[in-house]
Amino acid sequence: MEKNDWQTSIDVLDYAFQPIINCESKMCYGYEALLRNYEQAGFDSIQAFMNASYGANQLQWVNSLLIEKAIVKFLDLMNLKQDSRIKLFFNLDSRILSDMSSMVKTLQTLYQKYNLTAPMVCFEVTEFFDVFGKKIDEYSVENRKLFEIAIDDFGTGFSDLKLLYYLKPEFIKIDRFFVSDIEKNFKKRIFLIKIIKMAEVLGTKVVAEGVESEMEFIICKHIGCKLAQGYFIRRPDIEISRLVDF
Repeated sequence: MEKNDWQTSIDVLDYAFQPIINCESKMCYGYEALLRNYEQAGFDSIQAFMNASYGANQLQWVNSLLIEKAIVKFLDLMNLKQDSRIKLFFNLDSRILSDMSSMVKTLQTLYQKYNLTAPMVCFEVTEFFDVFGKKIDEYSVENRKLFEIAIDDFGTGFSDLKLLYYLKPEFIKIDRFFVSDIEKNFKKRIFLIKIIKMAEVLGTKVVAEGVESEMEFIICKHIGCKLAQGYFIRRPDIEISRLVDF
């Protein structure tokens, strides 16, 4: 695919937003941007789209366009809500981090172009690559003022603790496995309590992902999750006008 073809695909793609709320106040803390319309763009999945752009050596450029697309739509939502405090959680392909300087430059350019206040964007990462160890020095204090980091699906991989150690993330998002039916499963509660205690020591906020019932929400809140996200709270919505009440 030529650059024009990638641009055409990106024009077809869209973002749905799913609220993340403060468990105590139940006010909106931020929104996760979730890529949609990938089938209309000719791909079987989001991962297939990312893999294809990586294989074509276009991942950095494609990622910069996707970040801008998400930010533009997010700014429309902020304007509708008249709330500049909310954060944008953006899923970042970990392969992007092989070139930290390009990612930082992209973000700096977008912040200037749209007059944004840093750190409005939080990058969600999942997989652990050697690049984190090699590039950790590029996560300088100055660069980290531009963005925050969330480890997504925490608890599903053996490398999660190593990722937590190196990245010093502002957030960890607990995988749905530990949240599902937590009211019936004592072991899940124990695991989640231990994760929360560890996060508190590190100054990291815990987001309960995939909260699908009132009881799951109540227990996650009771044992110390500061933030929550899931179908019980609100499903992702591609139409931002329906999200103003969050």
